[in-house]
Amino acid sequence: MANSLKPNKKDVFKDLRSKDGSLSKEKVAKALRCLGFNPLQEEVNRVTKKYKGAHLNFAQFEEILKEFEKLRKPPKNEVEESLSIFDVDGDGWISRGQIKHLICSQTGEGLSEDEFEELLDNIPGNEDGMIRVADFAHLLNQGGLPTVTDL
Repeated sequence: MANSLKPNKKDVFKDLRSKDGSLSKEKVAKALRCLGFNPLQEEVNRVTKKYKGAHLNFAQFEEILKEFEKLRKPPKNEVEESLSIFDVDGDGWISRGQIKHLICSQTGEGLSEDEFEELLDNIPGNEDGMIRVADFAHLLNQGGLPTVTDL
C-alpha cells in the first residue's frame, strides 16, 4: 500500500515543469529527491550538462532517471560509518544542528533550511536535538525511514 503513495516520474515532472511543459535543470535535483533519490548537486550538474539549454523535456528527464538508477548506492554500514565521525559520544546519536549546518552550507549540498527541514521532518529526535545515526543513514540510503525505529 505504501507503494501506491510513492510519486511516479510523470507526476513529479508534471508538478515541477514550467508553463512551456519543460523541466528547468535547476529543479532536477528536487525532482530526483521527490522520487526517492539522494543525488549530490555535482552529480546532477554533471548529468544535466549533457543536454543543451536550461530546460529538459520528459524523455531527457527519463534518461537522467535511468542514469541515477544505475548509480550504486553505498552500503548502509558505509554511510553509518561516515556519519559516525559526528557521533562524539559514540552512543549512536548526532546533532541535528551540526548536520543541518553541513548540509545547508555552501560547502555542503546547498539545501535551503526549508528543504533540510522537509528532508528530516519524519526523523524522530530526542529532547536534546539529536537524531539517531541509523535513522539518518537509512534516510540517505533509502529515501525514507524504516517502518519501526527503536528509540
